[in-house]
Amino acid sequence: MKKTMIGLVIGLLIFPLQVQATDLEFVGELTYNHFAIDRIIDGKVTDYYANPEYNERFQSQTDSGTGVYIGCLYSLTADWQLETGFDTAQSSYEGGCLGVDKRLNITADKKIVTENLYGPYLGVRYSVNQYLKLKSGLSYYFFYEDETFKYKGREVINFKSCKAEGIGGLVGAEVDYPVINDDFLFTVSVDYRFAKLEVVEANYQGELVDYNKENFDQDYKGKAEMEMSGLRLGTSITYRF
Repeated sequence: MKKTMIGLVIGLLIFPLQVQATDLEFVGELTYNHFAIDRIIDGKVTDYYANPEYNERFQSQTDSGTGVYIGCLYSLTADWQLETGFDTAQSSYEGGCLGVDKRLNITADKKIVTENLYGPYLGVRYSVNQYLKLKSGLSYYFFYEDETFKYKGREVINFKSCKAEGIGGLVGAEVDYPVINDDFLFTVSVDYRFAKLEVVEANYQGELVDYNKENFDQDYKGKAEMEMSGLRLGTSITYRF
């Protein structure tokens, strides 16, 4: 077991790794993620910015990003495995500002928006054969949107502008390709992530507060959701011993 844990730690630092020992398997995977990145207000998709050019630029930069998945699998039978893990993904936007932001009462020339998605995962995998696995499961995702404003390279202000959460899931497949022999494999996974999350907090005067009519009055437009569904591609190396 000690050998397994040492190999896992070293492998995750050097390259995403899967280590298999008897009935227990540790997974470390680098992922590339695509997001729908839709903001939904009262059932309708709405733009982030009134300016169509800004809105298109924002969505084109934030609709994809990298992530990490770390998990553990336990063999229930020869073909079925129970999987628990933690899924993370991130994308970002960087663009210019018009100078004075009246809403925040600051002067800035650059705006950076980071979209953070993460949550625990519980699912199952089914081995079709030695190299192909089908998998599905549920997650409870948390979403945070961070905004940073800069002026002449110096950070002026940084704050969380939105928090959303809700039940999501992953459905996909994983293929193992032998590199040297059947014990040393290159693994590729393709999943579809379901993640339509309800906005529970939004920024008001520099801090996150519950998103409801009482706090936002005329600015409350109805139920708000973030649509973060999309494809997830992953790669790792598997070593069996």
